[in-house]
Amino acid sequence: MIRSFRAALLAVAMGVCALAAPASAQVFTLPEIGMQNSGTCQQLAIRDRGSKAMVPFGCVLSGGLGFQSSPAMLAVNGVSPLDVSLSNRGGASNATYKNPNAVRIGAGNMVSFCPALSCLSGDNDASPTNDHQRTSLLVSSTTQDDVHSQEQSFAVITTIDKGRLKTWAQNTAYTARDNVKNGENVYRVSANCTSSSAGGGPTSLASSGIADGSCSLGWINYAGLNAKAGSYFETKVVDGAGSAWGAAFNYHLDTNPNIQNGFFPGLEVDYANTSGVDCLIPTDCTSVRVGVAGNGMITHGMQITGDGFTRSSTQYNSMLWALRINGEHVAQEASIEIDSQSKVGLGFGTSGIGTNTHSVATIKDATTSPTSIEIAGSHAVGLNLSGTFSSYALASNNFLLYGDGSIRMSNGNASTSAATGALQIPNGGLGVGGAGNFGGSLAGSSVKATAGGTTYQVLVDYDTAADAGRIQSTHNGAFNTELRLNPGGGAVSIGPSLLRETSAPPSSSGSACVVGTRTWDVNYEYRCVATNTWKRTTLATW
Repeated sequence: MIRSFRAALLAVAMGVCALAAPASAQVFTLPEIGMQNSGTCQQLAIRDRGSKAMVPFGCVLSGGLGFQSSPAMLAVNGVSPLDVSLSNRGGASNATYKNPNAVRIGAGNMVSFCPALSCLSGDNDASPTNDHQRTSLLVSSTTQDDVHSQEQSFAVITTIDKGRLKTWAQNTAYTARDNVKNGENVYRVSANCTSSSAGGGPTSLASSGIADGSCSLGWINYAGLNAKAGSYFETKVVDGAGSAWGAAFNYHLDTNPNIQNGFFPGLEVDYANTSGVDCLIPTDCTSVRVGVAGNGMITHGMQITGDGFTRSSTQYNSMLWALRINGEHVAQEASIEIDSQSKVGLGFGTSGIGTNTHSVATIKDATTSPTSIEIAGSHAVGLNLSGTFSSYALASNNFLLYGDGSIRMSNGNASTSAATGALQIPNGGLGVGGAGNFGGSLAGSSVKATAGGTTYQVLVDYDTAADAGRIQSTHNGAFNTELRLNPGGGAVSIGPSLLRETSAPPSSSGSACVVGTRTWDVNYEYRCVATNTWKRTTLATW
């Protein structure tokens, strides 16, 4: 069996050489191909013409299960022939060619395939071969191992243990093979040394021999290339391109999700800090980062969209929550932090796209936080209510601000009738210091002020129906004056103190005045008897 397999490989190699080289251009020595035991498998090897050494190519697995390649590199260059063997042959009903168990390599996007979720068939799969999508590497599989293992079609595992940088500084000790960053350049230290005590550090791009203090450095590369990546995807869209994705992850949930132990995330990004040391600002430990660059503005840094669906003639929404941040200890400072300079920090309906109508509230706080909304910092306006309000601009249990600017304050005993003025204060009134009330019940109410050690007080009291109201003024508790209002008798009485008026005599009998106005000077008492008409009487001693 081994002898015949070797002969077949030799014949293939001779044919390849005959086809690859022009008749008169080169002369090749026929290679020697052999099989040998390498301890664990039957090894296929080819003799190197220069060194005469047998170069292992790989193992033929026992039982005819396959071939295991040994070389460190597998290179497929150029453009491969088009492979249409997996391009959904035979129509849409032929599911064999959708999501098959296969691994194909065809450089230059020369493997045709047709995935179940995005196999676009403009010809309704009528032709024998529907070449709709192509790739250079196709990895496709169906799970095989049930609950015994976690399965995936493609796995990339990377361990990063190199690339740490130290920043260059004057008179600093470095050890051999330290990577030192100075500006955008990175240098490697050849031996233990101390940097220069003067100057701004190395700038040369020489690969070795750069003197800096007692250090000898060699330029490695630019600092921007230092970071490692577990996987890398780059898509460049140039002139002539149509619509294009950078990457597409399609997840098709085609089973009942409401099952025991159901778990169906479309994409999961897990970030674990197992160092035991907290990441703190300005360190950038970010689970998901969306960076935008270039010299043109894009529309969205991140977009979550859904058009809903109709089921049994009823319209439904696509999601329960478009964005949910959950976990009692998910964040220390803020669940959402916005550090940007834009017209609006957090906008609702500002894009002008869609109806932007929320059935209950645009913002709703159902927590027990000490403060629902806190406004700090320096602002021209703390809260701007510039919209149109059919009921209230601002409403709380005991305070209503109407759209026209009128205010109503109430408590549990207040009337529920509509506001009748710019400011309505029902029962309970408005307290101003101590027990002072204006409006509502005035019994025992007062206003106090203290200046220069003296307390001045205005006391409003209510005794009987006949004594409709009594206003007293005192200083340091001593009675000063009293004003009684008696609506029953239609009178206003003033207590023992005299009524004092300010002297403001008119310049002539035709000076402007309102009927009933009176004033005085040292010679006359003046009374306005009609609009802009004054009369006076002489004052005399006795």
